[in-house]
Formats: sequence, C-alpha cells, structure tokens
Amino acid sequence: MPTARRPHHQTVSRMDSSPECLRLGTDRPAAQQVVMVPGTQVPLVRFDLPKGLRGQAREQVAQRQLADRTGLRQGLTLHPCPPLDRKTQGGKAKGAHKWHQALIAENQLLEQLQDLSCQAVLPDYMTLPTAPEIWTLCRDHLPLAAPADAASFSTADSQEEIVMARLGPDDGFSAQPALAEAQLERALSTGPTPRAWLLLSPQGEADPLIALAAAHGIPLVHDTSDLTDLGLPTPRVLQHGELACDLRRNPMAARNQLERQLRPWRWPLLAGALAATVWAITQSLATARLEAETAAISRRTTQLVQEVFVPQGPMLDTRLQVSRALDTLHRASNANRKTSDPLTLTAQAARVVASAGQQPELLSYDESEGLLLGLQLDDFAAVDQLYSALDSAGLTVQLRDSRVSDGQDSVRAEFLITGPSPKPQTAAQTGARP
Repeated sequence: MPTARRPHHQTVSRMDSSPECLRLGTDRPAAQQVVMVPGTQVPLVRFDLPKGLRGQAREQVAQRQLADRTGLRQGLTLHPCPPLDRKTQGGKAKGAHKWHQALIAENQLLEQLQDLSCQAVLPDYMTLPTAPEIWTLCRDHLPLAAPADAASFSTADSQEEIVMARLGPDDGFSAQPALAEAQLERALSTGPTPRAWLLLSPQGEADPLIALAAAHGIPLVHDTSDLTDLGLPTPRVLQHGELACDLRRNPMAARNQLERQLRPWRWPLLAGALAATVWAITQSLATARLEAETAAISRRTTQLVQEVFVPQGPMLDTRLQVSRALDTLHRASNANRKTSDPLTLTAQAARVVASAGQQPELLSYDESEGLLLGLQLDDFAAVDQLYSALDSAGLTVQLRDSRVSDGQDSVRAEFLITGPSPKPQTAAQTGARP
C-alpha cells in the first residue's frame, strides 16, 4: 500500500509574533498554540437582526433565523463573533453588533474541544493572514475517516482537498474547490472588489482561482512582500481579534449551569408562587368586600342627608351641603330668639343692684348667653332678695351659682340676665322716683 500523504496545512507559519497554529488531532497542542478545526464544520453566518434588540432577545432572534435556514431546531450552538475589522466599527466592537455574525458548530464537536489546553480553538480559515481589502486563499488537504470496509480503502482517497478563504478581517469560509469558486463568485458580485488576492498555495497557471482573479481584474500575489509594492498593508495572522472567537467559550454555558442550579428549586418556587397567588386572591376578595360595604354606607349617608338636609336639588358635596344647612338652621334659631341691647341690660341691672345697696364685682356679656352679673352678698337671704328685685325689674334672670367662700362669711352669687321680662314694670320695682 502506498504511504499516506502528510496534510499540506498541518501548521501555519507564524507572522510577526502570532502563535503557531496546529490542525486538530495532528499533535498535542502547547499552551501558547492555536488549534484549528475544519472550517467546513464551523461556518461563519451573518444575521439580519432588527435594531433595538438587547440581551437575550438578540440571541433568540439569531437562533430562530438559523433554524429557518437549516431546518434544525437542536444540535447547533451559536458562538457570537464580534466584528474583527475595528476600523469599520468606530474603533471598537460594540455589543449591539455582537450577534450580527456568529460561528455555527455542532454540540458534539464543541464537547470534544472543551478538554483542549491551548490558547484558542478557531476555524482554519481564521488563521490565515489578512488585512482590509485583501483576500487570502489557501489550498489544503484534510484526512478522511476510513470506511467500514478497510480493505477497499486506499490512501489516495484518504485526503480531501479544500480551499480556505479569508475575505478580509470580517469574513471567511472553507469549502471544497468547486463550492469555494461559487462562493467567491457570489462574494465578488454582491460585495466590494478586493484590491488584491494573496494566494498562498498556487497549483499552476491552470488553477481556477488564478483564472477567477484574472477574470475580475484583481491583482494576484503569492508573497506578502508584493503587497507593499501595490501600496497595501501587510497581512497579519491573528492580529484582528480572532482569539476572542475561541470555540471553547460557550456563550450559553453560564446560563445552562445556572439553570441546573435552579432546577432543584423550581418546585419550592412554584409552591411559593402558588401561595402568593392564593394570598393575593384572598386580599383582593377582602378589598372588594370592604369597597362594597363602603359604597353601601356612602349610599345610605347620601340618602339620609338628602331626606333631612337637602330635600331638593342634587347631591354634589355632602360635607359642604350639610354644613350650609346647619348654618342656615342656626341663623334661623338666633333670629327667632329675642335679643336685647347689652347696654340696656347693664343699665337696668345696675339700677336694681344700686337700689339694693350692693356693688357688682363682675359684669360680662356674651351674645349667645347674655349678661353675667357676679357680686358678694351678706347671706343667702340677700341672694334671694336680689333675685326677686331683678325679676321684679322686668328682667329674665337665672341664678347660675351661689356659694360661701372659704374663710369668709359672705356669699358669692352669679346671675345670668338674658333679656327683658314680659312682666309690666312699676316705678317701685325699678327704684325710680315718680
């Protein structure tokens, strides 16, 4: 049997200070090396996300668009790939653009990559040198898995040729030669034309990639030094932020771990939510009952006020209308009561007190009560005599208080005179001379 050929692109030579890149499965990677997986298994997909999406909503819309394209609802994981060409993004990769493009990989492949100890795991086309407005293409051979019938398997069929293409810092793919030509044709027809192609592994003048570049008038170079003569920047390897697209970093791993931690608590949380719902319903019923009772009391109060205070007219403001009705009744009551001039009452009372040989100690008038007369008398008999004199003088009098003060022999008496008496007055009763 002929010996198997060594893969053409097991490693990519380092440019500048970029780390060494190894094919997956060729050797045990070192901590500073980058492991390459077949780009045919990890395509870079772009999404048309609506503006204004934030947080998990961006991821959900991207997953729904991927499911619509592939028809697969499960088994695939999206790795957001931020824009690598920072000049087109204002100097930094903004979070709003994070999910506009993503690397798509099967879950089974990603599980195999978790145990790798290296600097990063990237699709092979991301390890090609690139620069803005420069497309880099390289042919490579990938080993194929042996069929079940090993006797019919030859080493000539154990290699699959692929084309790796890096269409500037923000795009790339790996595909079989025929499919790669079709994708390049489509990229040239829908996007801007690059200023040069860097072909790292030419196959001669008959190479279809050379013919494609010539057909579109694109300068084709095979060495980075030729780009300097064209006034173009030197392509760089892994200098555009590619390491941030490490396939071992599952963006949903933290969420899945949190879900596993919260799963044992879902039944207690559900019970708590149910108890809170029952309590809320109970409080709602109690509130509704109180509102119904308050409404019934309000209707009864309105009915009573309308019957007693506002028999006619609508009920607009119960408190104000009751206050006005009470004020009206109070004014009517005062109008019906006979009132006397305080000076006249004082003069009449003074004449009676002077005729009795007494001297008042207190004279106080209150509009709501009347004239209050206070004085000291010798005994209770003198109190009765003064009361009879005031009453005989035609005054309406009331004995408010009569008491003996401590340490004194006299009697303290207070009379309330409210107005003239309807009794006829005589000269003898008033003490005046005829």
